[in-house]
Amino acid sequence: MSISSALQTGVSGLQANSKAVGSISENIANANTIGYRRGFVHMVTTTASGGNKEGVLSVAAVDEVDISSAGGLISTQSTTDLAIGGNGFFAVSINPNDPIATNYLLTRAGSFLPDENGDLRNAAGYYLAGYPFGLDGTIGSVDRSSFDQMETVNIGNIDISAGVTTSVTASGNLPSQDTGVATPGAPFLTSSEIFSSLGASQRIGQSWSPTSVANIWDLELSDQNGDPLGTVTVEFNDSGPEAGSPLSYSPLHQPRQHLPILPLTPPQASQR
Repeated sequence: MSISSALQTGVSGLQANSKAVGSISENIANANTIGYRRGFVHMVTTTASGGNKEGVLSVAAVDEVDISSAGGLISTQSTTDLAIGGNGFFAVSINPNDPIATNYLLTRAGSFLPDENGDLRNAAGYYLAGYPFGLDGTIGSVDRSSFDQMETVNIGNIDISAGVTTSVTASGNLPSQDTGVATPGAPFLTSSEIFSSLGASQRIGQSWSPTSVANIWDLELSDQNGDPLGTVTVEFNDSGPEAGSPLSYSPLHQPRQHLPILPLTPPQASQR
């Protein structure tokens, strides 16, 4: 081996190791980059034969990117961020509802935000595409071999009807020793969130008052302003396999109404 060949071998080793260290630095710098795929560098020994059939050994760094294994899911505060579990990719396009098939790309990065028109777009400026679905949630027959039927996902025109609360279920424990005494103790207060037909959040107050009769409680309901909605008496089982569970309910006594009385789902309260 000549002096120049020896120098070439040493220089190739330095260059290969430099590239390997650079790959490690890139992985560290992009540890929190959305959709970044970790890179690896492998050392490969090469031989360059001269005319005298004497080989010059050298080392080359070969880059590889791990795209066969899924990355970890990251919790975010954005309601439009998405993630894929298992195989698959997000389809994105250069322009909204792009008619050119070559303008579509695939990505695993699911960080999307709506633009001024409500179209979901990622940090690179590409628009999320998907198949449109009907009001019943079905997609129907689609051609998954092309992008022709895909449309840009737009959340600007989403109209979701408010779901009015029709029933309330409560659960908890009440101390049985507070009932059946000459002077019952103070009531236990709690509340449940409900929604009106317009989607407005309200609260139904619940006041559990022990009575002088053992295992019997008066449940008073009130609206968010504290105005009474009605009272129901609840008797609990005091023995047997269902001890502590509700036994019976008296009819609901309704005062002058401020809010519609909701159907009362039997409270899953039990006595300790």
